Amino acid sequence: MSSCTNPDCVFRILRVQPFPRSLDDRNDTEIDHILQHFGWPPSPSTSPHQQLSPITPPHLPHLQLLTPITHPTPIYTYTPSFTPSGDPTSGLTKSHFNTFILPNSRGVFLKNIPMWTRVCDIIPQIRGGRVERVDFQNHQNRTCVGVFFVLAEHAERYIKDVRKSGGVYWRDVGIISPVEAIPRAKGGHEPIKPNIAKAIRGEDATRILIVSHLPPGTREDVLMEQIRKQTSNLTVEFEDVSICEGTRTAVIKMSSIGTALGARLRLQRAKWYEGCTFAWGMDECEGSLGELRGRWEREMRWDAERGRVEEERV
Repeated sequence: MSSCTNPDCVFRILRVQPFPRSLDDRNDTEIDHILQHFGWPPSPSTSPHQQLSPITPPHLPHLQLLTPITHPTPIYTYTPSFTPSGDPTSGLTKSHFNTFILPNSRGVFLKNIPMWTRVCDIIPQIRGGRVERVDFQNHQNRTCVGVFFVLAEHAERYIKDVRKSGGVYWRDVGIISPVEAIPRAKGGHEPIKPNIAKAIRGEDATRILIVSHLPPGTREDVLMEQIRKQTSNLTVEFEDVSICEGTRTAVIKMSSIGTALGARLRLQRAKWYEGCTFAWGMDECEGSLGELRGRWEREMRWDAERGRVEEERV
């Protein structure tokens, strides 16, 4: 958990426009007017991943002076991968238990990870596609983690690329984690739940929830506690939560898209947040796999050099 005092920092990572609180009771014409008001869809020459919000908040005129910040462009368009009902279309078949399964695994096991690992340590080790969830609970000294991509092809590509690199490298401890596909028996072939798939297809939902126009005095610990109360059936884990006091904006990084959706619903129902707007942020896991290879090589050299220096001191 961290704080931010730079009043511009949060708006530099926004990549989609704030969406209305509820569209269920509006007709198509009203929805079109609302989306046009918020500048959607963007012009063909401008990517939503390379611009700030098209509207300048009246209380933040300095945003007009900001230059666009380029973020990693997603390597896949998710809309064609889902039906209008939100179900994945990539070759669903029925199992012996009459449930639908995918032909290939979406899940990746990282084994032999350091015992002190938290969600915020795992995310930087994942690239190549949007992550649907990280099955992990902090502070349990677990040495294995399951990471589920939105698409099975991204999981397969990640596994192949990491194996070529020799495994996932953990800086400072020199541990190398092998990776493998999560088998069908352990849930690797399960499709995304329909409500989550629908949010990915229709809203471009990610694990990152941006909450703007927070009431003065909003605290990170209280915000996290309210989000944890979204359900009593599962443990809600965070990658990070930060509030930028200058812009009264929170960046909430969850361990899954499902809990990010639950966080939004929970906050929308709370009176304290009734004047807030919500948007989805960029998932850094959609960055290039080459980023991992380069970083691991540098970290191996740094650790090797540090080891030689320590040996010489001894």
